[in-house]
Formats: sequence, C-alpha cells, structure tokens
Amino acid sequence: MTELHDYLGLDRQSAVLQWSVILNRGDLEVGRRQESYTPVETLLVFGLAFVVNRGSYGTANLGKVPEPLPTIARLFRRSVSSILAKMGNLDGSRTNGARNEIELAGILGGNLSSYFHLYDVIIDTARSIGLDSQALPDFLGLDSMQGVLGADKVTEDELAAHIEPLAVKWLRERPEIELITTEKLLMGSARIGQARFARAVLTNWNQRCAFCGLTLAGTGLPSGRMLIASHIKPWRHSSNRERLDHRNGLALCPTHDAAFDTFLISVQPDMTLRLAPALEMATRSDPIIARNFGIGVLAGQLHIDSGAVAPRASYLEWHLQQLVREPPEIADRSPQTGTDNAASITRHGSAQLSTQEGIKHEHQPQLAESHPCPCGRSERTSLSGVGRISEKPEPDSRAYKSGG
Repeated sequence: MTELHDYLGLDRQSAVLQWSVILNRGDLEVGRRQESYTPVETLLVFGLAFVVNRGSYGTANLGKVPEPLPTIARLFRRSVSSILAKMGNLDGSRTNGARNEIELAGILGGNLSSYFHLYDVIIDTARSIGLDSQALPDFLGLDSMQGVLGADKVTEDELAAHIEPLAVKWLRERPEIELITTEKLLMGSARIGQARFARAVLTNWNQRCAFCGLTLAGTGLPSGRMLIASHIKPWRHSSNRERLDHRNGLALCPTHDAAFDTFLISVQPDMTLRLAPALEMATRSDPIIARNFGIGVLAGQLHIDSGAVAPRASYLEWHLQQLVREPPEIADRSPQTGTDNAASITRHGSAQLSTQEGIKHEHQPQLAESHPCPCGRSERTSLSGVGRISEKPEPDSRAYKSGG
C-alpha cells in the first residue's frame, strides 16, 4: 500500500521509475481492471484542480472536459471519467476516497509551496525522459502562480464558514476520518477553487486592470498582488457556482478593486463605467483623486478582447444596484493648498463615465485610505468622506433606475 511519505518524499529517482511504469502500460481496454495510481499520477491529478472545475462535468458531458485533462488521461492510459473520479477523491467532493488520499490532499492544500515543489520534480523528470509539452503540458506554469495566488482575496474566515456544512456531511458519512483532517481537505480544496477562479479571470482580462489598463506583463516585474481577481457579485453573496464562475470576475488593480468592492464604481449593461455621485464630486475637487479616478485614468468603457467573454449581465445588474447613492458634503478644496480647486480640473476625451444622482444620507463614514492607483502615479489617494467602505451594504432590493 502506498504511504504518505511515498507522495510527500517523492524524488527524481522515484519519479523516473514511476514514469517508466506509466509509459509501459498497455492501451486502455474496456473491462480491464484499472491499475492503481502511482504517486506521480495522483500528484498531477491533484494539480488539475487549479485549471479544471471537476464539478462542471459528469457522464453526460465527458466529451466537453477541457484540456489538459484529456491529454493527461491518454498519457496515463486511463479514461477521462477515471481522472475526474480521482479528482473528486482529492477535492472532497466524493467521500469514498482512500484515507491516505484524503490526508494527502489536506496536507498539500494547506501547504501549496510543497506541492509546487513536487509538481516541479514531476515535470522536470518527465522532460528528462523525453516527454515534451505536447505529451505532458506544463499546465500550472509555476512562474505565473505567484500572481494567481496573490489575486485571490477570499479570507480564511469566509472559507471556514463555507466548509462548515460540508464538514458536517463528511463527519456523518466518514466518521473514522478525524474532523481536523476533513477540515484541512475542504479548506485546501476551497482555496484551490478560488485560485482557479483567479487564474481564469486574469487570463480573460489579458493580465490587465479592466478599468485603467495597468499590466506588468512583459516587464519582468513580479506581479503578485498588483492585480486582483475581483468578484462582481461578492463572494459572500454568491452561490457556490457563482463563486467559481469567471464571468463573475474582473481583473482590477488594488485601488480600483477597493472602489469597485465598496460600490463607488460600477459597470452598466453597455459596459460603460458609472461612478457613485460622491466619487464623481471628489474627482472635481481633489486633484489626487482625479488622477486615480478621473476620465484621463479610467477607461470610459470596458474593452473585451477577442476570445474573451464579457461579464454575465446578472452579476453586473446586482452590483449596479448597490452603487453608493448618497453624495456627501465634500469641501471643494485642494488637500495640498486648501484653496478652491474645482476650476483646475480639465476633462479630456469623450466623457463616457457617468454618474447617478442620489439622495443625501446622514450616514457618512470615512473611507479607509487605499493604495494609490498603480498607473504611474506616486501620490497617495485619500478618499475620506467619499462614501461607505468600512463594510459592504446588504443587497438593495429596490430596482435600479438610471439617473442624470
């Protein structure tokens, strides 16, 4: 029986031997008993969860399972359904996996750097014995993983609340598995699911901020935390399916993510941006805010690249209904000179940014200081008094009506 150390202690010599076993298998035949998975196979299947959502595929649509899973199945001389079943054992969606697989997935999910090391060993040894990228794609691309993991902003508390009912189900169906082991498995699986969402969102938006165009692609600079895979309909308000749907995501730089996350900017059905009245007013009176949120910085309309998919209309509608509506009393003064500065703001280009007229509201909490927009500006932006940011409002049940 394969033990945990056979997976976690995998070295180059063991990997080469296991690749030899895999490559010397006969072709897959109907009715033939399936051979046991080697640690190399199990570890690669674990990594597939970063790029393939197993829950989207079953017996009715096996032919639609995306790459690289079909290629991996052919390499292993296994069926696509076999790979999907093994993924289910490793991500907690099936409760009939072997105990050591459950423990392994919990360990790796909680220590992704250890998994990436094992993945690197497997890919490197495969190349050394002649398996090229067509036979075995480097489907993770570890050079990009820092940016992917940095783009995920779902908190541990949110994940813990999400897995709680799943852990109860596991405790009922597999009482011999310790609760702590189950929780590690489910937490790791949830985190990998969000990494998969982040990867898909960043890819869909071509590694650029959808609002200002910031990108580090091709610069050689580390991209971790410079782009955020932001949920349009927030994670805490979304169903499990919506949380993993990349059409519920925008790639945003930290400053614009903060404004979008707190409903100071939204996107209309025609893909034009809409500013909350408070933020629109602030761009007229504060030059630093204008440099981060003015027309010269924000795109008037989202650009959807060829081959990319637009955000789903239902998510945009939900977000637009939450747009901060109350314009606060903002002193029209320069934060640097203390003088009236409204006349000094010049707008250029076709003013496609629009604002919604709202109702004044006596609740005016302070907007926490955000990171400056990483668009070549070095100034720190203060949005004190612009609108709500301390916590997200609950969904507004009132129908949205466009305004001036």
